[in-house]
Amino acid sequence: MCRPIVTVALWFPAALCFCAVVGLAALPAMATDVDQLAQEAEIVADAANALVARDQPVPDGVYPAINAARSANPAHAQGWRGELMSRLAGYRQELDALADNPGAFGGSVLASDADLIVGQTGTLTQTYTVGGALQAGASILVASHWSWPFALQNVDADEANYVTASVRGRSDIALKLSTAMMKDTDRWDAPAPLPVFEVAGGTLAPGDVVEIDYRNFQLPTQATNNFVMPLYVRDSPEGHWNRVPGNGVVVLPGAVDEISMALPFTHRPGDPMSLQVRMSDAFGNLAIGDFPSLEVLVNGDFRTRIPAGTDPVPVLDLTLNETGLHKIEVKSAGGGLDASAQVLVEVENHPDVRFVELHAHTSASDVLTSADEVRQRYVGLVDDVVLLDHDDYLSPRAWLKRQMSLFDGFVWSGDLRAGGQAAVLFRDRLAADLPPRAMWPTLDALEADPRVASAVVVALPEIPADRRYL
Repeated sequence: MCRPIVTVALWFPAALCFCAVVGLAALPAMATDVDQLAQEAEIVADAANALVARDQPVPDGVYPAINAARSANPAHAQGWRGELMSRLAGYRQELDALADNPGAFGGSVLASDADLIVGQTGTLTQTYTVGGALQAGASILVASHWSWPFALQNVDADEANYVTASVRGRSDIALKLSTAMMKDTDRWDAPAPLPVFEVAGGTLAPGDVVEIDYRNFQLPTQATNNFVMPLYVRDSPEGHWNRVPGNGVVVLPGAVDEISMALPFTHRPGDPMSLQVRMSDAFGNLAIGDFPSLEVLVNGDFRTRIPAGTDPVPVLDLTLNETGLHKIEVKSAGGGLDASAQVLVEVENHPDVRFVELHAHTSASDVLTSADEVRQRYVGLVDDVVLLDHDDYLSPRAWLKRQMSLFDGFVWSGDLRAGGQAAVLFRDRLAADLPPRAMWPTLDALEADPRVASAVVVALPEIPADRRYL
């Protein structure tokens, strides 16, 4: 494949999100200097790495907290550093408990009796099997992933996203319902109301089952094979919130709602040209189902037909012989689906202009979709997708696995006071045995390393930590 002469990069800023909970600590904030914070980060990192090496899952927020501490500097407020120290202390307790007993916090299973379709309303049941005993004062917190933009509530059964909980076969257990304002560990200035179920009477024993029902549940608009509803437990009102291991469910795309097409902007007369049609649902996902046949018109005249089928991205070869600007149209017989584009046919060669998505994340960092799902989502929208995950989520093991698969780069993910965010795109394999934040705790250290000389470092205008910059 020829290297493009001109590349046009597309980047869309992430949306503000105020609903994620990746692990919450209610321990008192402790005064700390930068050196103390860095030392605590390495202790927690050693504990997390040991679990990962044993194929044990670790809480989602552990590595972001570790790497935030690695990149802390005196410009960070003392209170912020103290809060981060408290969270690290909570994670250390959580990791120690998991090291002693992988099932310390139990497990959960999320399920639905019917297919879940993007943008629709459904019913979900989450079955939580208790790990360690939960006495009076212990609580279960129901959270949501940051990419799901709705609010959970346990106040009005007729409203959306109503959550209830009950203990199977234990009438002696009383659960007190409340809503708590928690803070997201990634964006600590973003509190979100979340349902809490406190054990108000009796003791939940290991093996007891708590059934959590989500009614009138608004499903996400992005299809995924791994939609999760995070669950947390703590054993006392002031304790650390511990993540409960659980599964994800499949949220399917919808039926075709619109079509688009991709074809070269310039074309030499007589050469075959690939025309790709994209069948999308109402939310931009690749649609599923049976698709109608489509007519292909050139300058208003019928040229050929794309047969009906189940392929959401049919491709056909088209040849144009006359120079000049040509209008290509694709439409269904009834006209309900249609798309059009123009192509310039001329003899002279022109630069190969390609459109590239430069800011696609995967489940290796902060989204739910796998690399294959991400690439599939952009089929027919751009020419290529560069996968750049946030470095602060990567464990040493994940980093090495990513390097072996020759991934595209990473996002160095500091806030403004620690260098901001930057996309690091590889031209060649980057020879580094440790994850980026352990190798380069600051952006200056990254840019000064000769091993990064062949990489391209691009500043990203991400959402900053300081509201004054919004």
